[in-house]
Amino acid sequence: MRIAFYHQLHKGGARRGTNEFARQLKMRGHEVDLYTIGKLQEEEKKIYSNIFLYKFKPKKWKGHDWKTRLYKDSIELFRLYLLDKKIAADIEKRKYNAAYIAASFFIESPFVLQFLKLPTFFYCNDPYYRIIYEPDLFKRDGLEWYKVKYEGVNRFVRKYLDKWNISKASYIISISSFCEREFYRAYGRKGDVVYYGVDTKFFVPRYTDKNIDLLFIGSYDFLDGYPFFEEVIKNMKSKPKTRIIIFENEWLNDKQLLDVYQRTKVLVAPAYREPLGLVPLEAMACGAAVIAVNEGAHPETVINNKTGYVLKRDPKLFARNLDELLNNPDTLRKMGKNASIYVQDNWSWEKRGKELEDFILGKLK
Repeated sequence: MRIAFYHQLHKGGARRGTNEFARQLKMRGHEVDLYTIGKLQEEEKKIYSNIFLYKFKPKKWKGHDWKTRLYKDSIELFRLYLLDKKIAADIEKRKYNAAYIAASFFIESPFVLQFLKLPTFFYCNDPYYRIIYEPDLFKRDGLEWYKVKYEGVNRFVRKYLDKWNISKASYIISISSFCEREFYRAYGRKGDVVYYGVDTKFFVPRYTDKNIDLLFIGSYDFLDGYPFFEEVIKNMKSKPKTRIIIFENEWLNDKQLLDVYQRTKVLVAPAYREPLGLVPLEAMACGAAVIAVNEGAHPETVINNKTGYVLKRDPKLFARNLDELLNNPDTLRKMGKNASIYVQDNWSWEKRGKELEDFILGKLK
């Protein structure tokens, strides 16, 4: 099988997952080419059979600059449309069997879906275009009426474009059952679930004496749950040793991240409507228990009372369970061991790669 991979993703979990799927397919004997924009990551140069890199330099907007904002919502979007049209033509010209289309950082479901005639597999990392479908992300308080009006029109146009692009995908693959359900509510299209995996050869336990009681990884954004995490700490009776990794402040490479995971007793996962949660899975693979909110896909990745706890969003409830867990080292060690075995047995990339291969080949028959 010859398959074209397309993405417009910044570094992070979605890009890592896309590249790993490509690696798995190539290891199974398929030719996998990459079509993308911007700067390549070093690992991408080693993964793909061929790479086709396109130039697209978006303007930076930091607020209080209406000209740049208007440009990004109109001319820049149209430039992206024309570029995707060219990329689609290049893909069609090279006669692939299928195209794997990841989300676009700029517009969620990319324009390239409109122009491809070969079978396309759109991988849904998020349940929907979050900036459009989640009212929490539209803060009207304190905004002038014309800014509210502009934002409403802008989101209406982006919603139309997003739905139009989605309608052109041949098949939808969702990152979790939660994503699949929410995607259907938003777009009226059913998909199939193929989870991301974990590098179970790399993410392994190491330390028996762990020196990080609680770990939080995310951004300051309330969607990642950092304000909630702060409330949890305030309500705890004990004084845990915490390690807080904020993306705005630091970005760890894989080896640094591995070391942190291996030294962690409990990862706290309070993100709102988490589509999957690679961080909890990687932490569990390294022998950390996870306490997560009972939202999004966390119930699909954390086994309650075995690899950690899945709790309602209540900082006092979280604090009480964390205090009890940290004061009971035997239970904590057992959960960490269960977590590592569970991920090693069920979440390897080899397993996920085979599932993706079977799904695509099954649809191409």
